Amino acid sequence: MADDYIPGTLDVAAKLASYRRFLAGMRYVVLAQVVALSFLILTFCGAGLGAGLFVAVVELVGGLYLARRGHRTGAASEMATAFVTTSSAHPHPVEDQAEQAARAASIGRAA
Repeated sequence: MADDYIPGTLDVAAKLASYRRFLAGMRYVVLAQVVALSFLILTFCGAGLGAGLFVAVVELVGGLYLARRGHRTGAASEMATAFVTTSSAHPHPVEDQAEQAARAASIGRAA
């Protein structure tokens, strides 16, 4: 399968959409972990059930509000997206070189 890959033929839009869905899912996973751990720590380390529930509910409401804001979370998310994939609207020099190499290879095979 790796032998069939031609540089420059990757569907960047599909990869970007998939990566954004992954980031959205991870927001909820991290939120669940934070809420559960803070509840358990506060409940079993002396603060009591009431304090644990209060903090868990506040974190859950605040976390859901922030998670539902979408991919507008800030520069860190956009920077990670830029490292994982590049948009076709903003060409990248490495992709240009890969496309040139693919064209040269296809011309070499045709001759």
